[in-house]
Amino acid sequence: HGRNDFKWIYPVHEVLEYEGEEKTVTTDKIILNHYPDPDKSRKAYLELLELSIKENPESDRNTHYLGREYMYYKRYNEAIDTLIKHTKMKTATWKDEKSASMRFIARCYTELERYDEANMWLDKAIQEAPYLRDPYMEKAIFCYKLENYNEVIKYINKALEIDVNNRTYINEVFTFDNTPYDLLSIAYYNIGEYEMAIENVKIALSMEPENERLKNNYIIMKEKTSY
Repeated sequence: HGRNDFKWIYPVHEVLEYEGEEKTVTTDKIILNHYPDPDKSRKAYLELLELSIKENPESDRNTHYLGREYMYYKRYNEAIDTLIKHTKMKTATWKDEKSASMRFIARCYTELERYDEANMWLDKAIQEAPYLRDPYMEKAIFCYKLENYNEVIKYINKALEIDVNNRTYINEVFTFDNTPYDLLSIAYYNIGEYEMAIENVKIALSMEPENERLKNNYIIMKEKTSY
C-alpha cells in the first residue's frame, strides 16, 4: 500500500483502512497462508480484542474474533453471548463467517452438554452457508459424539457432495483432509456395514498412509469380513 491515505486500525487483528477514494482489484490466483509463530505468546489477544470492541463496538469482524477467543478460553457462556451478537449485527453480511459463529455457538453448547441448543445452531449454520462443507462436517462430528452413526453418514455424504474449497480463513482443516472418510469408516463399522467401512478407511489411509490408528482400524475391519 502507498504511504498516503492509509492507516492501521484495531489493537489486534489489525487491518488497513483507506481514507481516499478506494479502487480495488481482486484475484483468486494468489493464496496467502498465514502461519502462527510458535514462539510468540498470545496471552494479550483476549484483552486486546475486548479493548477493540470497546473502541469499535460495531466491528462485526472483531466481535466474531472475540467470541471465538472466549471459546478458546472455555468461557462458553461469554462466547455464546458474543457470537450470537455477531450473527445479529446488520454489518455481518459475510455468510461464511456468520455460519462459523453459529458453529462455534454449537461447540460451546456441546461443551455445556446442552445438546438440543447445539443441534439447533448447527442447523442454522447449515442454512446460513449450505455451499460450504464446514457446517455439514461440524454436524457430523456432533452426531459422532452422540454415537448417532446414521446421521454421521448422512451429513458427511452431504459434505462430500461439495467439491469446491473456497480457501478462506474460515475453512476448517477437517473438511478437506481425510477426516470425512475416517469418520465414515467408523460410522459404517458401528452399524455393521463392514465393506463400506473398509472402503472408506482405505481412502483415509491413502491420504495419510503412516497413520497407525487408521492402519489398526483397517486390520480390525478386515477381520470382520474374513469369517
